[in-house]
Amino acid sequence: MKKILVPTDFSVTAQDAFLYAQQFTDLIEDASITVAHVFMPPLESDYPNMFPPVTELMAVREKMLERFIDEYQHLVLGSVATSIKVEKELLIGFPADEIAQASKDYDLIIMGMTGENDIIDKVLGSVSISVAKRAECPVMLIPKSSSFKGLRHMLYASNYESADEDMIEKLIDFNKPFNACVHFVHVDEKREGDYDITKTGIFEELFEEGEPCFAFEMVEVESDDVSTGLLAYAEDYPIDLMVIVNHKKHNFWEKLFHKSQTKQLAQKSSMPLMVFHLDS
Repeated sequence: MKKILVPTDFSVTAQDAFLYAQQFTDLIEDASITVAHVFMPPLESDYPNMFPPVTELMAVREKMLERFIDEYQHLVLGSVATSIKVEKELLIGFPADEIAQASKDYDLIIMGMTGENDIIDKVLGSVSISVAKRAECPVMLIPKSSSFKGLRHMLYASNYESADEDMIEKLIDFNKPFNACVHFVHVDEKREGDYDITKTGIFEELFEEGEPCFAFEMVEVESDDVSTGLLAYAEDYPIDLMVIVNHKKHNFWEKLFHKSQTKQLAQKSSMPLMVFHLDS
């Protein structure tokens, strides 16, 4: 993952995400960051179909973006701030739409879990959740006040579709710079189903090209819902990142990110969430 996009709305959460992204990217050889700001020019109240001069607005926003990058590059400890190539991009439009469109040109998006309003009850409708569902590349959502402390343990939510061989390959590639221990966690909501099939598929994919270079374990937990089960497991282990698969044709994402469960994840976990996408 060489090209990393970091959207910003200049909020505190966006600041934390940018700092996290720099420290994360410092561990990836030849990686670069593009910090992007998307804005929609306000309509003139007296003339609702007219926009004010866009050139002037862009100049103001570009200065804000430059200040944001300059200020929060220098807060990173050590040599990270000078060793990472950071570029900027200014876009006009609806943030979720523009970021999702831009994702085609990047390997990873790192962004704050909530936006400038920072209201937990509105997370489901926020830009971050919309981008995570629609992006063409993986998306890492960073909760407010999270800091990068390395990736030693990752939780991979392995509920059926997550065992897809393409997803496991993506996980293996992503983990190469870190060699984190991967916890494959299956949540059994109804106390039924055959997890052994899923577990066998994951195991075979991990060993397809020989023994994997990282440690792993496979666990099945019982819970009334997916998010509660994942959070309960994460609380018992030093999990640094939760990895989730968004299958656009199945309902795992909708079950996981039902409004009440999203609120629970955001309130109770300071753990970043990473979303892979499976289209087929």
